[in-house]
Amino acid sequence: MISEIKESQNKELLVQQLGVYELRGLARELGIPSPTTKKRDELVSLISDYFKNGAPAETKIQKRGRPYKKLTSLEEIINSVKVPENKGEIVYEGIISFAQEDFPAAVLRGDTKRIEGVVRRSDKGVVLYDLHSNAKVFVADIFGCEKLENGDVVELTAQDLGADNYQALSLSLINGISAAMYQPFEVEHGDEVILNETIPCGSHQIVKGRRNACLISDDLYENTTFLEINDYAKLSNSTLVLLGVNTSYENQIYFKNVGVKYNFTTPYDTNPTNNLNATINGLNVAQRAFEKGENVVLVVSDLGGLLLGLDEAFENDGDHAKESEVIAKKLLSLAGAYSSGQNFTLVMFYNEIDKEDKFLYNDLLRICKKS
Repeated sequence: MISEIKESQNKELLVQQLGVYELRGLARELGIPSPTTKKRDELVSLISDYFKNGAPAETKIQKRGRPYKKLTSLEEIINSVKVPENKGEIVYEGIISFAQEDFPAAVLRGDTKRIEGVVRRSDKGVVLYDLHSNAKVFVADIFGCEKLENGDVVELTAQDLGADNYQALSLSLINGISAAMYQPFEVEHGDEVILNETIPCGSHQIVKGRRNACLISDDLYENTTFLEINDYAKLSNSTLVLLGVNTSYENQIYFKNVGVKYNFTTPYDTNPTNNLNATINGLNVAQRAFEKGENVVLVVSDLGGLLLGLDEAFENDGDHAKESEVIAKKLLSLAGAYSSGQNFTLVMFYNEIDKEDKFLYNDLLRICKKS
């Protein structure tokens, strides 16, 4: 089998059969830079070129941080990414792990900086995503690291590694509490209930604890719809989380002026990886806030645009990528009201053109309260 793998034709055939996850994993092992930002065809071409040219993979030197797992031979690389007979279904947790970058070679060299961000924990480790930039903080074995959970909002001190990467030096606050005093917790919400209370929102009828889909003809910056939701969140002491990718420049200015703390929207023509990260981080923050007993209002500025933006990060054949559909279903699953008095309200804005989207209109909106 090994002799067959060494034949160029067979290796190319194997590469062609790999899925995007396996291709990105193989590219990372071969030293191809930034594999998560590349599409499937580009990865196939780069990996095939590597095999044709016989170039050795770059040696990665790890001085601090999590040890880098280096494969020792071509056969081991090939065997590590063979397509399994049954890949199993795509799950949200797998997407989180897929989207998260591996720890870089940690050579401390820059200034220290105080950073506030969102925790993402996966089988690759713990990474903090800056709330105010594209910076990532890789969190290794520091005091309090074991307390961190997906969606926690953390302040820490980190040292610059270059290229918007940082390494955590010390934790200061976890969800607004001193890291030394903080203990992870969840609130018991009780049984699900149905609420009929509404949130003021212009001509739309937003019901608390429901999945609300609102048809709009104008962009949000052109009316007071979002302002009313923002005012409600402030008056009711609810956590407002805003999601949207590739949004208009006007909306970006508008959202900034409104001053939403948990604003996980991205401007038009953002890198697909950053769009995916912003969406995952927003969902994690909203879910964790609700687990801690807060009422949550999650607003999607443009549901159709969100799906299309996510599609760019995955492999798809003209319809929506399976991963995009999983993320959308995760989004809808978060809404609900409970006997404890807590509620999670989902408000998704969509446009007339979205009616042409079969998955969005026939699958997602079918289980929403439309207005």
